Amino acid sequence: MKEAIHKGYKIQAKSYESPGKGWIPSAHIMSTDGSSVTTTPMTWYPQNPINTQDEADAAAIQSAKEWID
Repeated sequence: MKEAIHKGYKIQAKSYESPGKGWIPSAHIMSTDGSSVTTTPMTWYPQNPINTQDEADAAAIQSAKEWID
Protein backbone atom coordinates (compact mmCIF):
# COMPACT_ATOMS: atom_id res chain seq x y z
CA MET A 1 0.00 0.00 0.00
CA LYS A 2 1.36 3.40 -0.98
CA GLU A 3 1.04 6.43 1.26
CA ALA A 4 1.67 10.14 0.88
CA ILE A 5 1.43 13.27 3.01
CA HIS A 6 -0.01 16.36 1.33
CA LYS A 7 -0.85 19.67 3.01
CA GLY A 8 -1.39 18.06 6.41
CA TYR A 9 -3.41 15.13 5.08
CA LYS A 10 -2.33 11.50 4.99
CA ILE A 11 -3.34 9.65 1.82
CA GLN A 12 -3.42 5.84 1.74
CA ALA A 13 -3.88 4.21 -1.67
CA LYS A 14 -6.24 1.25 -1.49
CA SER A 15 -6.77 0.37 -5.16
CA TYR A 16 -8.51 -2.86 -6.02
CA GLU A 17 -8.90 -5.14 -9.03
CA SER A 18 -12.26 -5.35 -10.76
CA PRO A 19 -12.78 -8.31 -13.12
CA GLY A 20 -12.90 -7.08 -16.70
CA LYS A 21 -12.25 -3.46 -15.70
CA GLY A 22 -8.63 -3.57 -14.54
CA TRP A 23 -7.46 -1.83 -11.37
CA ILE A 24 -9.69 0.84 -9.81
CA PRO A 25 -7.90 3.76 -8.09
CA SER A 26 -9.09 4.19 -4.52
CA ALA A 27 -7.71 6.06 -1.52
CA HIS A 28 -8.49 7.11 2.02
CA ILE A 29 -7.75 10.71 2.90
CA MET A 30 -7.19 11.33 6.60
CA SER A 31 -6.95 14.65 8.37
CA THR A 32 -5.96 15.02 11.98
CA ASP A 33 -6.92 17.86 14.27
CA GLY A 34 -5.42 17.15 17.64
CA SER A 35 -7.05 14.06 19.13
CA SER A 36 -9.55 13.23 16.37
CA VAL A 37 -9.08 11.68 12.94
CA THR A 38 -11.47 12.01 10.01
CA THR A 39 -11.28 9.58 7.09
CA THR A 40 -12.80 10.22 3.66
CA PRO A 41 -12.84 7.25 1.27
CA MET A 42 -12.53 8.14 -2.43
CA THR A 43 -12.78 5.94 -5.51
CA TRP A 44 -12.26 6.93 -9.14
CA TYR A 45 -13.49 5.06 -12.20
CA PRO A 46 -11.12 5.81 -15.08
CA GLN A 47 -12.29 5.78 -18.69
CA ASN A 48 -9.42 3.48 -19.70
CA PRO A 49 -8.49 0.33 -17.77
CA ILE A 50 -5.44 0.51 -15.52
CA ASN A 51 -3.34 -2.63 -15.81
CA THR A 52 -1.37 -2.67 -12.55
CA GLN A 53 -1.95 -1.93 -8.89
CA ASP A 54 1.08 0.40 -8.81
CA GLU A 55 -0.38 2.54 -11.63
CA ALA A 56 -3.79 2.62 -9.92
CA ASP A 57 -2.24 3.58 -6.57
CA ALA A 58 -0.25 6.39 -8.22
CA ALA A 59 -3.43 7.66 -9.92
CA ALA A 60 -5.33 7.48 -6.61
CA ILE A 61 -2.68 9.49 -4.77
CA GLN A 62 -2.50 12.10 -7.54
CA SER A 63 -6.30 12.45 -7.66
CA ALA A 64 -6.47 12.73 -3.86
CA LYS A 65 -3.87 15.53 -3.92
CA GLU A 66 -5.92 17.37 -6.56
CA TRP A 67 -9.07 16.91 -4.46
CA ILE A 68 -7.29 18.32 -1.37
CA ASP A 69 -6.03 21.33 -3.34
